[in-house]
Amino acid sequence: MVALGAFIILAGVFRSEGGPRVHGGKGAHALPARFLGLNLLAYLGLGAFEVALPLAAPGPLAVDPVQVSLLFVQCSLMMLVAQGALMWAAPFRAVFPKVLVTSIAVYCAGLLALAYAGSFGAALWAVGLIAASSGLLLPLIGFLATLEIGDRPGAALGRLTAAGGLGQAIGSVSGGALYAQAGMGIFAATAFVLGVGALLVSPSPRWLRRGSG
Repeated sequence: MVALGAFIILAGVFRSEGGPRVHGGKGAHALPARFLGLNLLAYLGLGAFEVALPLAAPGPLAVDPVQVSLLFVQCSLMMLVAQGALMWAAPFRAVFPKVLVTSIAVYCAGLLALAYAGSFGAALWAVGLIAASSGLLLPLIGFLATLEIGDRPGAALGRLTAAGGLGQAIGSVSGGALYAQAGMGIFAATAFVLGVGALLVSPSPRWLRRGSG
């Protein structure tokens, strides 16, 4: 798979102790490159999900266009609620690293649930898990990255955004191209790539604890 190959390459880059660091310019702290890997992973999963879900609608899910639109409305609302809750919880940022890890696990669980969904109701639950977890995960990566960058985050955050765009492009292409071969299995494959990739780019949780200060 294109996506799996990309993650194997990323794993080799980011797995070394401490990982390479991306510099944001004079006066800025270095950004651990594993943040780039996590952002790429998160957006890859989102890209594959957004492309493959409409393709699955008339077949395995057996839902009509109105129900597909409801799934995406639910997705948007769940992400909005999750991000709003995250803003409210900002004073409790010490728990954010644990929330990030939990979000990755729930993200994978939602994708797996969608792979085995056979009805509109089951898809609602799966999409809800995906939306809520990605709605937490994406801003958390950026927030924890800014704690590492320092006072001049522009260049490093630009690279973080670029990694997300690359991940979404890979996910969109993979989700569309591989659905014809794998069917609903594309969601399970995406969950596998996301979970394994996250473990490979973050072999130790110690770096997460630095963001909880």
